[in-house]
Amino acid sequence: MKALEIYINGQQRCIAGIGELGVITAIIHWVKREREVLTKRKDLEDEELAIRVGGSFTAPDGVTESLEWIGETLAIGDEITIKIIESDQVSEPAKRQRIDYRRTAKDERRYYERLKREYGE
Repeated sequence: MKALEIYINGQQRCIAGIGELGVITAIIHWVKREREVLTKRKDLEDEELAIRVGGSFTAPDGVTESLEWIGETLAIGDEITIKIIESDQVSEPAKRQRIDYRRTAKDERRYYERLKREYGE
């Protein structure tokens, strides 16, 4: 299978792979937020520099499984290497979450209808 071999500062951190069908991503982001955004959202930092390696696939039962191998803060000077490989063995994800989008859509619709009754259109 195709996989992403991730190195941070020369150290191999993971081999991220899904199988025959799915998605694998490696995202490095930097964010600088305005002060007014921070006063509304206490859970945010004013500046972020981070890497996330994740992916998803749909299980045979129709439920989507979201995976994360790496989710961490970076610093200026960090060196990230991503090597695309073929591998039969991949790293175990640090996080797994099953999401049934069919169920989520029903729950959202129910919530919307309740708010509509409560507040009108």
